[in-house]
Amino acid sequence: MAAKILIIDDDLDTLRLVGLMLKREGYQILEATNGQLGLDRALEDKPNLILLDIMMPDMDGYEVARRLSQDRVTDGIPILMFTAKTQLDDKVAGFEVGADDYLTKPTNPSELQAHVKALLRQAPKSPEEANSVQLDELRLRQKTHSKQIETTKQAIQEADVDVKHADKKYSFTQSNYEKAKADLQKSEKELGKRKRNFIHLEEEIRYKTEVLASRNAEKSRLVAQLEVLEHANHLLNEQSEQSIDERNLQLLNEQTGFAIGLIAANGGLGVSTLVSNLAASLNKHFQTDIILAEITPGQGGLGLDLEIKDGNGLAELITKPTEEITRDAVAEVLISHKAGFKIILASNHSSDLNPTDHVNQFNSLVTRLSSLGSFIVLDLGVGLNRIVQNLLPLINVLIVVVEGNKESITVTRVLIDRLIDLGVNKSNILTVLNNRVRSESQMSFKEVQKKLGHSIAAALTPAPELFAQASRLNTPAILCQPDSLTTQQITKLVDQIIAHGAK
Repeated sequence: MAAKILIIDDDLDTLRLVGLMLKREGYQILEATNGQLGLDRALEDKPNLILLDIMMPDMDGYEVARRLSQDRVTDGIPILMFTAKTQLDDKVAGFEVGADDYLTKPTNPSELQAHVKALLRQAPKSPEEANSVQLDELRLRQKTHSKQIETTKQAIQEADVDVKHADKKYSFTQSNYEKAKADLQKSEKELGKRKRNFIHLEEEIRYKTEVLASRNAEKSRLVAQLEVLEHANHLLNEQSEQSIDERNLQLLNEQTGFAIGLIAANGGLGVSTLVSNLAASLNKHFQTDIILAEITPGQGGLGLDLEIKDGNGLAELITKPTEEITRDAVAEVLISHKAGFKIILASNHSSDLNPTDHVNQFNSLVTRLSSLGSFIVLDLGVGLNRIVQNLLPLINVLIVVVEGNKESITVTRVLIDRLIDLGVNKSNILTVLNNRVRSESQMSFKEVQKKLGHSIAAALTPAPELFAQASRLNTPAILCQPDSLTTQQITKLVDQIIAHGAK
């Protein structure tokens, strides 16, 4: 008989994933989405092993384990604590309330299976339990056989009645057979005609839908093109003896480092988190000078995330005259972080928003940064303001972050079209799908790529527990769990950036 394993976890994704892995090993899986349901199922089904999460609402895993250990019916059932809590005190607390083993999420499937097999081998089985199971099986088989016998007898009786009834109607059915056959052929012909009409209507609807989508896309493109033309006209009016194009070319020629810009069409997509993890991954792989810069006056957030106090190097630099933004001046405001990179922070004061009078200072800043580091990671924030548009010629690769919902895909598609209209080579745009939360409303990778009309370079799956741990430690997530799926996905993105730069 297959061992029964009860999984108690309020995270439905964990229930499905872990349950599927153990089912493939031949175990019978029972599920409970909270502590009280887990206690009820343990008493009712008496599983051979319990996988128990700690962080659950109403009743946490410690209390569930305590109650299981106090009940003589469930006292002997092995308990495997399976949770994201990694501190030593958490493990000690788990063993104190009755846990037999402790395993942290996320984990390798082979590791989980090894722990489960070890606990099942240790689980005691008394002769009374074995006899009880065999007796229950015999009773169930006897009950099933008795029911089958009664069902078979009843079926034989019903079949005798049906045969007699069929004999009476056979003559009548035989005489009407040809007529029924003709009617069937007529019906099939009519059905075929209706199917053809239905297919024709489907094709007409599909065509009109594509026409409508094409017209909407054309409208969005024209709106974006109008904005670009208006901005170009504004720049022409502000040109001095040396044109902006000449200044940008001069700054571009001074660059030595590889500049990577990250941008999103709307807020709340995790750009700042991706920026710090990307910088940490570059440093981990190349052990070279990595510089991270927030080009988001008034919207800085990395200082709080990375626990850096009194960091406002951006405001200090962009208020200087352009000629004073020298390589040494920029180097003085760089802050070294324990993750291995240096950083220039923006303030989060609303008074620092939209410094439109300092476009040339931003260009000089990025150029000086490129002479100080091998890789420059720029947090460009949200949307295409005047500063970002003037920095585009200085950026080697532009990463656009999108989320798997209709609103984010729509505005991101407009953003990519605007970037191309501004002269950014489409091949220099890498799109990253960042699914930050588990939700049934999120579209799949293929759906997002199809609706976006642009290939997706990398996709990040939800890992809320990992990022919560990183927030507590004030460090990039990839350094908390170097072997996690998130770390592998960030590494894949770095490989694509480097491969792109090698072209």
